[in-house]
Amino acid sequence: MLDKIKKISIFIGLLLLTVVTTTLAGAEHQNYFSWNKLDGNPYDYYMTWDWFVYGFYYSVPFLLFLTCHEFGHYFMARYHKLKSSLPYYLPFWLPAMGIPMIGTFGAVIRLKSLTKTKRQFFDVGIAGPIAGFVVAVIFLVIGFLTLPPAEKITEVHPEYAQLIEEYGEDYHSHLKAHYEEETAREREYYTRGGRDSLLATGQYSDLPDEYPGHSVAFFGTNLLYEGLAYLLVDDKTAAPQGFEIMHYPFLFAGLLSLLFTALNLIPVGQLDGGHILYGLLGYDKFRKVSPYIFLVFLFYAGLGLDFGFIAFGEGASALLLSMVFYVLGLYFLLIKVFFSKKKVILIALGLVCAQLLLKAGFPDIKGYSSWLFYLFLLSRMIGVFHPPSIDETVPLDRKRKIWGVVALVIFVLCFTPYPLEILEF
Repeated sequence: MLDKIKKISIFIGLLLLTVVTTTLAGAEHQNYFSWNKLDGNPYDYYMTWDWFVYGFYYSVPFLLFLTCHEFGHYFMARYHKLKSSLPYYLPFWLPAMGIPMIGTFGAVIRLKSLTKTKRQFFDVGIAGPIAGFVVAVIFLVIGFLTLPPAEKITEVHPEYAQLIEEYGEDYHSHLKAHYEEETAREREYYTRGGRDSLLATGQYSDLPDEYPGHSVAFFGTNLLYEGLAYLLVDDKTAAPQGFEIMHYPFLFAGLLSLLFTALNLIPVGQLDGGHILYGLLGYDKFRKVSPYIFLVFLFYAGLGLDFGFIAFGEGASALLLSMVFYVLGLYFLLIKVFFSKKKVILIALGLVCAQLLLKAGFPDIKGYSSWLFYLFLLSRMIGVFHPPSIDETVPLDRKRKIWGVVALVIFVLCFTPYPLEILEF
């Protein structure tokens, strides 16, 4: 009894703490991240109660998604008479760090009993993403149907008013040029004695010798988000794009929910997608397929690297040294996937050559290098393989196979190729 009370207390405590951290993050989305400080010091702002309350418009839908996702796993496990922990929420927030905090690392549950059949793995794996997906879509639809007019964003960015008037619904495509022009003007002012003028105002204790420029967060979208925006929004000037989604709490929470759904549905290891594909294929086939699915994602992530990414200077020798370090990094990732040292070296070299050839033929193609960190966690902490069930002979019925296809479609709709980019101007 005491043990049960302790577990419930931990669950409630982590949930309440995550409510606070996500609400603080939601409040910051409406205020701090629209500010541009020449000295790069954003700490002179004050959190008000009104800001905090407004943060619930983000935290409630996002936490409802996380809760439905995790309890989808939990109740399905209980249905199959499997012991499972309650969800453990993972709160995380740091104030005014200059990057968009979401207030949490998500939530997890832990199965405490052995899974007997592929059906049980499949059912527990798919229940969470389906439940969370439904919640995410509901809040996205609400967000799009209740969009304020375009003037809403001009309250945060008054300078957008001119862009909206000049370009109409196409103003989104001119935002990058706007930031580039704004930075160029401010840099010119700064270098022509503007630094001394700013210091003379007494608002700044110190300023760098060179103008630091702007850092702007750009959130990528996915097929489902863009499809709903196309169907539900008549005034395209009101639909936020990557620079501004964070200022629209329902849409931002929905977009993040789709991203979390896609991350969990990657069909590798013991992710939800891994449970689903393992249930469809069985242990032996999944063990053969999973490493190569991992390899496809690794290939895509590597395309996002500038192959001179390690600062060894310029020239062929510097590039060669960078490539050596890149190959070593690939070896470190792949040795837990393919195990054979010789095979891993050959795959790493082949991967690099294929990436270089593709970028040479199509210079504009790019991947998303930040996926490399997620792939590192997969290969080193979670693993790309799936444990066998006690009884491998119980097949999936037709209904479950159809749900497996539905999960694959959901993954494609929710996958965000470039979740977050910090653009420097």
